[in-house]
Amino acid sequence: MRHAPARRRDRQLLADRLGREPVLVATLVVMGTARVLAIAVTFLAGSLTDGIGRRPLCLAGRTAAILFAFPMYLLTNTGHP
Repeated sequence: MRHAPARRRDRQLLADRLGREPVLVATLVVMGTARVLAIAVTFLAGSLTDGIGRRPLCLAGRTAAILFAFPMYLLTNTGHP
């Protein structure tokens, strides 16, 4: 595993090469990763609905959203990332 200073240096190097701010580069990397994961989850959810059905998968998604909503709300009020 790489240490934090090495990762910061890599982000700065990438930002210098692209001519952009490091925060913008980090945001673009995170958003790009999220898009790739969303595509993978779409195919995974499609295969799960073929196996177990649409209704149980929708119920599981709703339950997960309800369970994670309150802790995520509490995290937004802490002031820490």
